[in-house]
Amino acid sequence: MQNTIGVDVSKAMLDAYCSLRGEHRQFPNGAPGLAALVRWASRVAAVIVFEASGAYHRDLELMLSRRGGGGL
Repeated sequence: MQNTIGVDVSKAMLDAYCSLRGEHRQFPNGAPGLAALVRWASRVAAVIVFEASGAYHRDLELMLSRRGGGGL
């Protein structure tokens, strides 16, 4: 089974859930939080999915695309 991390994106927070581990984490929606989310996701080799709503997902989208399109 492929590990998936779902991210609920809001102006202030990124709420992430790792399906394989059943683990929930929160990260601030800004550069330090985005970097922390990517480091965390990289340790569990996950595909990250999120809903593109409003403009609050743009930085996450950009960071993931720079790292290979979201599959870490």
